[in-house]
Amino acid sequence: LISNQIAVALYHTIIFNKSNTKYRQFVNLHSSGLTLNKLYLNNTLEIIKMSLLTISGLVDTDINILFIYNRKFKVITSHKLIRTIDSLELTQDSIVVENYEEYKSFFNKQSPTLISTDHEPLTKKLGFTGKQVLNLPSFTLEVNDYVFLLGRYSTMLFTPDEVEVLAAYSELVKITIDNAFLYHNMAKQERLEKEVEIAREIQHNLLPREMPLHPRYE
Repeated sequence: LISNQIAVALYHTIIFNKSNTKYRQFVNLHSSGLTLNKLYLNNTLEIIKMSLLTISGLVDTDINILFIYNRKFKVITSHKLIRTIDSLELTQDSIVVENYEEYKSFFNKQSPTLISTDHEPLTKKLGFTGKQVLNLPSFTLEVNDYVFLLGRYSTMLFTPDEVEVLAAYSELVKITIDNAFLYHNMAKQERLEKEVEIAREIQHNLLPREMPLHPRYE
């Protein structure tokens, strides 16, 4: 009887701890989304940097990469965050279009996918040395395709809860970048309207204030 009571108590403790962990993760997720939208709406590059830093804090990853493929200019831009005990290093590089086929499989994922570094040589070339790389679903905004690759230096595996949180955060990043584009387009439209108004005022001021009188014209 005592053994059964202890088992039930342990079971409830485990369930409580799991629920508590998930609650904290989604509270962090919510506050991270608010931060992105409030502080960085007018700066897409800052959104990207903060996204990579936030992911590292959410689930304790060591290497995070966001690939952006511009379909118009056929260029891949790589934003990489490398975290060590002593430092955080953010880099940005361009990848020539001839190499796109190598990276194409990353952009084809429609759901979160765990990739073994032993079975995908390109992941090691990119700097991933742990057991797994998490390939989040890609998303498209305007002429760009986006995809996150996340990993650790250790052999620790991604848990289902971590995958769920990171997939949700990727959606938040998508919405924020989309909002940033809308914000820029709105600002551009307002600027154009203001310029048209200024031009109208200039043209109006070029006209005489009163109709000129001339004996030979009505």
